[in-house]
Amino acid sequence: MVRKNHEKVKLFALVSHFPFSNVNRWELARRLPRHGVDVAIFSVMGSKIFPHNIRFIPISRGRRYLVPFVGLLAGILMSISKADGFWLIDTVFPQLTYRIMGKVPLILHLDDPRFDLPPNPIIYDKRVARIIVPTEIIKEKLINIYKIDPIKLSVVPFGVDTKLFKSSPIPRNENILYYGTFAKFRSRLLLQVMEEVLKKRRSAKFILIGKVPDWFISQLKEKMILKNVQIVGYIPHSMLPGWIEKCRVCILPQETSLGGRFPVKLIEWMACGRPIVMTNVEESWIIKNSGSGIITPIDAKSMTEAIIALLDDDRLARDLSQKGVRYAERYDWEIVSERYAKIIKESLRSL
Repeated sequence: MVRKNHEKVKLFALVSHFPFSNVNRWELARRLPRHGVDVAIFSVMGSKIFPHNIRFIPISRGRRYLVPFVGLLAGILMSISKADGFWLIDTVFPQLTYRIMGKVPLILHLDDPRFDLPPNPIIYDKRVARIIVPTEIIKEKLINIYKIDPIKLSVVPFGVDTKLFKSSPIPRNENILYYGTFAKFRSRLLLQVMEEVLKKRRSAKFILIGKVPDWFISQLKEKMILKNVQIVGYIPHSMLPGWIEKCRVCILPQETSLGGRFPVKLIEWMACGRPIVMTNVEESWIIKNSGSGIITPIDAKSMTEAIIALLDDDRLARDLSQKGVRYAERYDWEIVSERYAKIIKESLRSL
C-alpha cells in the first residue's frame, strides 16, 4: 500500500523485449519518472532499446530454462526494490508467472485487446487496481463484452512528441504517404487505391514506409506502377517527420475495424499538418473528432476521389491541416504521461 504522504510511487515491470519496440510504451516508460512514478524493468529477453532512464535487469542467457521461474524471480526482485505496484504491459508469460508473484497490486496496460478471442484471465484478477486503455471504444467493449467493472477502467490516449512532429507548410506536389503495417487488411486496399489514383493522376507519387512484402512489390511491377512508388522500408521513428514533410496527403486504407485502437500515425500526421484520407472503420474516430481528414467508404474508388480532391484543392487541404494541428496539441506526450502517472498514483494510494 502506498502511503498518502509519499510523493512518488515505484512500479515494477516484467517484460520480454517486445513492449519497448512499441514506441508508445517506450515513451510512457521514459516519461513517467518525470511525474513521480519510478519504473524498474525486469527483462527476460534482454534488450538494447530500453529508455535510458529506466533501470532494467537483462537475462539474455539460459532464458529458456528461466522462464518457468520468472514469476518467482520477479517477486523477489520487486520485494527488494520495494515497489508499490506491478505495471503489466506485457502478457506473453504463462498465467502461473503472475499468480506466484504475490499480492502486489497490478496496473494493467491494455492497448490492443482482441475481442474476437476469449479474454486473458488476468483482466479478472482481484489484484488489478486499474486497467488503462487508450480509447473510449475499448473501454466500452471491456464493459459490455467482458463485463469489467467501469470503476477499474481509465482512458489515457497515446501521445505525440510535438517537438519532433512539427507543423510545416503543405507542399504543392502530388506525394501521398503511407506508413505502418502491410498486413492484408491494409495492403490489399492500399494496392487498389494506388492503382486507381495512378489511373487518374499519372504524375502522383506514393511513398511507402515499413516492411513492404515481396508479394506487394510483385503486384506493383505487374500493374506497371512501381516507377511511381518510392519504397523507403523500415526507418527509425525519429526520421518519420522528414518524410511526412515531403508529402501532401497521408492515407490509411483499412478494410476492417480492429476494436477501436488508437492509431498513433494519425495524430503524428495531424501534428505535422497533413490532411488525411481514411476508411470508415472504428479507428477513424479520431478523424471524426478532429475534422482533420476525409473519411470514405471501404472501397478504392471512394478513397481515390478524396485523395484527388486534396491534391487539387489547396483551401480544403489547408483547412483540414489546421484542424489537425490544433487537435494534436492536446495529445502532447508530456500532457499524456502526466495524466497516466496521476491515475497510477491515485489507483495505488486508494488501496
